[in-house]
Amino acid sequence: LLCFIMILIISLGIRVIKFENSERYRKYSEREKDLNTKIYYLEKAEYMDSKNFEVYLDRGDLYFNLWKITGDKEYLNKSISDYNRVIYLNPYSTNGYKRLALIYEETGNYQMAEKMYLKLIEIYPNKKLYNLEIARFYKKIGENEKFRYYYQISKKLKGVNIEEGILIDEIEKWIELQK
Repeated sequence: LLCFIMILIISLGIRVIKFENSERYRKYSEREKDLNTKIYYLEKAEYMDSKNFEVYLDRGDLYFNLWKITGDKEYLNKSISDYNRVIYLNPYSTNGYKRLALIYEETGNYQMAEKMYLKLIEIYPNKKLYNLEIARFYKKIGENEKFRYYYQISKKLKGVNIEEGILIDEIEKWIELQK
């Protein structure tokens, strides 16, 4: 029993060290300005701990922005792959679902966008921002009944913080302009 406890403690210690090293490289990438060096640090972070979903979120953001700048579909596919990895590692990561919803919406894959927005609502049904985002999505694609449903729900909810309040205001203004 003592041997088992020692092995368990050592394996947990190794896991913590791997995660800390991964986070260290991820933080290096955040401070870096050179694109190739950013990618290098994120790859090192992934190598240190392939279960650190924040690495894939950061790299997905990087590839998404590169796609927006260059239009290169390879970057788009890499960002989708990284965001899917985020969701695989942390099924409750709203950031992964939200980013995928935005990508699918922007690329015209409304069926997948809807699936991602609905997953946000499934995870956090009482979050005003997510209800407003899916309402905006439905308004955009002309699904007025679904729009009204989620918009009415959002009216009963409150924002959580200042940043969310700003986003809520922007979405509500966009909705008002569509009338």
